[in-house]
Amino acid sequence: MAIINHALTVLYKKSDSIRDFNKYEQILVSKTILKVVDAYAPYSQFKVAAGVLTNKHQISFGTNIENAVFPIGSCAERNVLAHCISNFPNEIITTLTIYGNSEKRPKNQFTSPCGMCRQAILEAEMRQNYPIKIILIKAENDLMIFESANAILPFAFTQKDL
Repeated sequence: MAIINHALTVLYKKSDSIRDFNKYEQILVSKTILKVVDAYAPYSQFKVAAGVLTNKHQISFGTNIENAVFPIGSCAERNVLAHCISNFPNEIITTLTIYGNSEKRPKNQFTSPCGMCRQAILEAEMRQNYPIKIILIKAENDLMIFESANAILPFAFTQKDL
């Protein structure tokens, strides 16, 4: 039997204006960019902020928190998801924003969630049975939008695999 090549297509949208979003998402994007200064990244100097918006218009933020024992550090995305799920258990997370900043890399890059965060976002979607829109922010005039975590984690490990 021959090995056959296959390809995946990742569907996403691009926006060149924060005005393409509703007012709550506009606030979320703007404040996520501002929140990045609160990240604790003394080792990598790679600061990340993430924000979530719920169906009841609650907005929460998280940042990455590094530790000298690197595996103990935590990502902004998982921090904000845990905060929101713990504090607003009856609300649905509708949107997640991510912004990263580092003097060590070019400014023209999006910050994408790591594998652990992708899995955590997908688990949050499955828990609430509702997709989470993911907005990667390069700037208020340069945004990448995914309609669900499935778009960025196509071969996910889920409860069906257990």
